Amino acid sequence: MKKALSVWPFGALLLASTAHLACGGAGDKGSATTSSALIKTAAAAEHFNENKSADSSPLVVGVWKFVTPKDDPQHPKIDTEFRFINPTTESLTLEYAFFEHDGTPCGCDRDDFVPNQTTEYTMLDELNLGSAVPGNPPVFSCKDPAGALKSIVFKHNGQHIFLDDAQQVGFQTHVFGDVKEADGQPLITGKVMTEAPLQGVAINDSTLKEIQAIHEECVKVNGPLN
Repeated sequence: MKKALSVWPFGALLLASTAHLACGGAGDKGSATTSSALIKTAAAAEHFNENKSADSSPLVVGVWKFVTPKDDPQHPKIDTEFRFINPTTESLTLEYAFFEHDGTPCGCDRDDFVPNQTTEYTMLDELNLGSAVPGNPPVFSCKDPAGALKSIVFKHNGQHIFLDDAQQVGFQTHVFGDVKEADGQPLITGKVMTEAPLQGVAINDSTLKEIQAIHEECVKVNGPLN
C-alpha cells in the first residue's frame, strides 16, 4: 500500500496525498506548490544539520551480518545485535529496515521508542518473529549473509509522519563463533565480538526522500501506523 509522504525535519508539516505539500510552522495550515515546498525543505534541513550532533539523527545506518548452518538455523555462526537509544524526552516510533547486499529491501520491524529505554534485538530475534501482520511479508527475509540496515525515528499523527525533535543513537555488535543468546536477557556473546556506533546521516532533500521510502517499505511489512 503506497502512501505519498512528505517528511520535514521541523514544523508541523505532515503527509500530503496530493501534488501540494503542506508547509509552515506549528500553527500554519497553509499550502504551497511542490517547487516552493522543496526550497523550504532545503532551508529547514540546513538549519537542522547546523544544530544536530555528529552521532544522532532521525536516520542512522549500519551493517547486519547473519550466517546460520542449513541444518541448525537456531544456532548462528555469525550474528548481529543492534541497540537503539532515544536521547530525547519525546516518545517516538522506531522503524528499522533490512536490505540485501545489492540494496533490495528484505524486511522491516517497528517499535515504540520511549525515552531512556534501550531497544535491542539480534538478527536471530528478527528471523524468529516471522510476519508481524498475517498475510504480510516476514520482518526479516534476507538471503545474503550481510547487508545494510537503515533505521528511522519519527512522530506521527495518524498516518502522517514528521521529524520534529526526533533523534536516535545506536550501536551494532557483530558476533563470530560460539554465538549464544542469554535466555530472556538482552545479551549476546561469542568467541569474537566487535562493536561500533551506527552512523548518523545528515538530513537533506535526498535523505528525506529515503526516509519516506523506508517508511513505505515498513508499512508493507508491518501495516499502517496505529
